[in-house]
Amino acid sequence: MKMLLLSCAALALATPAAQPRAVALGEAADVGHGITVTPLVVEEDSRCPSDVSCIWAGRLVLRASVEKGDKSEEKLLELGVPARTKGGMLTLTDAGPAPVSTGPAPEYRFTFSYAPDLAR
Repeated sequence: MKMLLLSCAALALATPAAQPRAVALGEAADVGHGITVTPLVVEEDSRCPSDVSCIWAGRLVLRASVEKGDKSEEKLLELGVPARTKGGMLTLTDAGPAPVSTGPAPEYRFTFSYAPDLAR
């Protein structure tokens, strides 16, 4: 019986969260564990344009709404930097397309990942 329970617990931990899906500004992304992230506005995009050589890579900062159940909060998310929220770590894992030196600002698409605290 213990072996069966341990196997079920291991299977539950190994079950993947929601598959990442790129979303536009204003579009909700389900990141699993009952959490939805909606990108609201790009606060900063100082990333190096893809057609230029830069000394500093720059950064992208996104303001997003994070919801779980009936509770929501706004978070500033920096590309690639995990942020604590809703009992775990939320990361803006991708923001594309990369800017170019000529032309209008890109029509952004964002991808997120969420990892719950295991101690909870």
